[in-house]
Amino acid sequence: MPRPNRCSSALALREKARPPGHPDIGQSLNNLATLYERQDRHADSEPLFKRALAIYQKIPGAERAVATLLNNLGQVYKTEGRYADAEPVIKQSLAIREKGLGRDHIDVARSLNNLGDLYQRQDRLDEAQPIYERAFAIRERTVGPDHPDNAISANNLASLYQAEGRTADALPLLQKLMTFGRAQIRVALPVLA
Repeated sequence: MPRPNRCSSALALREKARPPGHPDIGQSLNNLATLYERQDRHADSEPLFKRALAIYQKIPGAERAVATLLNNLGQVYKTEGRYADAEPVIKQSLAIREKGLGRDHIDVARSLNNLGDLYQRQDRLDEAQPIYERAFAIRERTVGPDHPDNAISANNLASLYQAEGRTADALPLLQKLMTFGRAQIRVALPVLA
């Protein structure tokens, strides 16, 4: 059993100090689950994300938190190869974000990027392409070409173009990424080879 960390300690303290269902508990659950995800401990993160989601779904006005938790849960499912479970929760996250934040918000781009990645993992490239392109366009407009979030979208789009055999379309994206020092080797090597 892993030793306690600050996130699990914070959760324990909040569970003692707050009533069940308090948003602070939901926040600590999400933080601990996110830590577990970064450690590839998906079996540990999933129930925590679900508990946090159940808390926030009962809180009026917590749609942004619900969308984030759905997105996080979709990421767990996607990473585990549970694509049929991932798609509806990522789509629900996207719908909540589009409704609450508008179609061109940076958080919408995050959900789009995750949905595009899900489709690409399933070799659904025709579906992934317009989603990646939209995410990239949103991020380029909202955070600029040299921002790390935009680099994620650009790398994913270049990877998709490469998978489709469209090296000529991938190359300009990678050249721009290399200018900012943000090209991912897994994407750049096949294109530049």
